[in-house]
Amino acid sequence: AAVSAVPRAEWQGAAALAAAMPRADAHSAAVAAVGGSWRAASGVKTACRPCAHDVLRAVESLYADALKPFGRLLQKRLREMAADGGWRCNSRKLAKLRTLCASCPELRVQLEACGDWSAVLIGRPTNFVDYHSKEDTFPQEFWHEVEAFLSADDSLSFPGGRYECAQTLAKLRVPFLRDRSLASICHIVQLAISAKNILGYQRGKIVPYRLSQVSAKTRCAKQLQPYADGHDEGQLVATWETVVADLERLLDEVPPTENGIRLSILKESFSFRFRTTLSETALGHTKLLDLLADYRFRNICVVSLQSNSHFVVSRRRQLDLIREVAQAPITVGCRCSKADVVHSRPRGAHSSANSDASAPGTPTMLTPVSSRDRSSSMASSGSGGFRNDIASRSSPSSAKDGSALRRCGRGCVIQ
Repeated sequence: AAVSAVPRAEWQGAAALAAAMPRADAHSAAVAAVGGSWRAASGVKTACRPCAHDVLRAVESLYADALKPFGRLLQKRLREMAADGGWRCNSRKLAKLRTLCASCPELRVQLEACGDWSAVLIGRPTNFVDYHSKEDTFPQEFWHEVEAFLSADDSLSFPGGRYECAQTLAKLRVPFLRDRSLASICHIVQLAISAKNILGYQRGKIVPYRLSQVSAKTRCAKQLQPYADGHDEGQLVATWETVVADLERLLDEVPPTENGIRLSILKESFSFRFRTTLSETALGHTKLLDLLADYRFRNICVVSLQSNSHFVVSRRRQLDLIREVAQAPITVGCRCSKADVVHSRPRGAHSSANSDASAPGTPTMLTPVSSRDRSSSMASSGSGGFRNDIASRSSPSSAKDGSALRRCGRGCVIQ
């Protein structure tokens, strides 16, 4: 029926175009001509959207919900508008959404402290609600109503994101959420999860707290029982009698070029190495980070944040690296330039030794840098984030004799 609605002139134009082209190209041209006419006849919009008008409508709707138009929220709102309006949201246009917002004279694009960007209306007063805030401005009676509603039905389950969960709650039209903005409901969800223990996560969904994973792990930790998550079933569970020595051995086996063991794979590495399950609840903790912060691990490991990821690092190896950096010689000039000489005195030596050595008639105690020293120095300066992090934190900002320590781009100390 859609094909029959195509005008006859369209078919004649496609046939004339096909007659003047090779067979392969003619077939493609005819299909494209007929396909375009079919899309027009069937009412499918072929415009590349979202456009500037769509973006302004999405920003206005977020203002109405008291939500600041962050880039990620603006993308979500545009997809919702596309689903409701029956048009396709072009992924390439969404990838360049920030540029599209910057081209709108009504919008001002600005960077935010969270790392995202936002597009606000110029000259429009703002009434945004910070749903990440930890401040609780709701009365206690309100939280009693929320808890009573969520505890009445064990089958309640909401999408995993705060924004999506707030939308679902708003559609339920419960009395205690009447006349509240979507941003305010997002704040309620955030506080219910992080502060009130009314909501929690279970298998990627938001559920009442008593059904959440945190609640189950808390009960297991009180009873010193492993939390059954379906992994490593049938293996022995690590106890305090063995876990400290096993973790120390596991960290000692990490190659020197590695920064440590990523926290997200620590349990898997422990299970593979010792055929034993590392369960934080069996050891009295609900989180793995809390377990590693236990006083019994204080001389074994330390958790460091590197490139937005947590790594478990051997405490002994960390102290050895600090001593290595503290006792490293000071470079006079820079190993990246022509002045390839190294002071024989260690860093932090008194200034009188240096002044006596450089006095007239006294030979300066300098030794040339060999190619082997150069390669080892360059390797150590670029061997990983942990080594560089320790070096930057343990290196003093100035020598004890008052001369400032400057570094080149490769980490060499320039005096």
